[in-house]
Amino acid sequence: MPININVTEYGDLRDIYGLIHELTHSFDIDNGDTSTRRILGEVAPQCMERLLDNYLLENGNSFGFDNDILLKDIDIRRLTTFISRTQNALDFNSKVGNREKNSRYVLAQLYQSELMKNDSTQAKNKLVNFINYIKNNDFEGANHTFGMKIEKNNQLQRGNIITSAILEGENLLKKISQKTSDIEVVDINSIDLNNSYFHFTSKDNLKQIKKEGLQPKIGDASKMKREKKPRVYMSKGGKGVLEIKNSFIYEFKKLRICDIPIEYRKYFNIQDYSKEEQVAETDVYDAMEKRFKDEIYFKVDAIEGEDFLIEDHFVLLKEVPEHFRKMFIESPQRDVKGKENHNIEVKKLFLIKTAKGDTALDVIHYLYNRLLENAKSNGKEDAVRFANSDLDGLFKYIKQKGKETEGR
Repeated sequence: MPININVTEYGDLRDIYGLIHELTHSFDIDNGDTSTRRILGEVAPQCMERLLDNYLLENGNSFGFDNDILLKDIDIRRLTTFISRTQNALDFNSKVGNREKNSRYVLAQLYQSELMKNDSTQAKNKLVNFINYIKNNDFEGANHTFGMKIEKNNQLQRGNIITSAILEGENLLKKISQKTSDIEVVDINSIDLNNSYFHFTSKDNLKQIKKEGLQPKIGDASKMKREKKPRVYMSKGGKGVLEIKNSFIYEFKKLRICDIPIEYRKYFNIQDYSKEEQVAETDVYDAMEKRFKDEIYFKVDAIEGEDFLIEDHFVLLKEVPEHFRKMFIESPQRDVKGKENHNIEVKKLFLIKTAKGDTALDVIHYLYNRLLENAKSNGKEDAVRFANSDLDGLFKYIKQKGKETEGR
């Protein structure tokens, strides 16, 4: 019989997991949606996800995956699933929501925990037998395939299985916490937005930063202003962050196509960089949206005298190319220069997250909205929009683009 498989498209490994999960649902439906399937129908798909975990870990290198990153992603996926199943159990016991659905997901968590105690070959064989029992509506056979006895008259074993599954979740949480404890994640709502120091960098640098902290470099922005000595640059306060990002957009809108720095060209959809015409505003907005989504922000517990010197805050404007000069005008808020060749330790770094995400775009969107809200109370909203007109234009452009996409 034809079966339709619907999978949400993400463009990453979630697509594979979604496909494996939904395809597995088709393996036991030959005899219809049996009563056994309605009770244990989520078990096989979740077990198959765990087998996919093992397959990826064993073969990740041949696909070009970084096994450390892959293992972390798999652990987080398993923990996220475990947490959602915990909520299913709470809803089931509270008699809210769809109790049949909740019990099905809880049983899937318990069964997959038992199955993965077997080696790979045993797990595969047991899963095949389990699927056949489900297909033939043999509840007892399916229930005992993994050595499970969870009927009412097996209260002791049922309790042991549940305890074992809870312990598995706790151990998984500890494992993930230990891996991510090198850089703490901090909610932007808990940050002093007036006095904190901020540093942005590419997402691609996160793995190295976790090991080495922030290393002084002559990065993309430093190259644009011809900085000769490696430093860690920071902004002070949320307004400093917005000033920097607003200036980036402002300066790029003034550039000729041929003047776009090489490091930024990957964000532009331009074929010929020899042209001397001015960059189109929409091209700048598109590029800056991509760039900001590619970046993350750290709150940096920088200490004056230890990590930066007050006399180093001021940019030597004569060394800055004229078309970038406004971006780097003298401003201790906007441009806090770390000490020459000085790295900032991991323990002083906090990865910033917002309710919407942890990209630089999420951070500056939050900061801008917060600034606007504060300005409304004293009638200065228009002044804030004027001072940050290029950022304001970016967010309006993104919003309009989203509306046009929805309307198609």
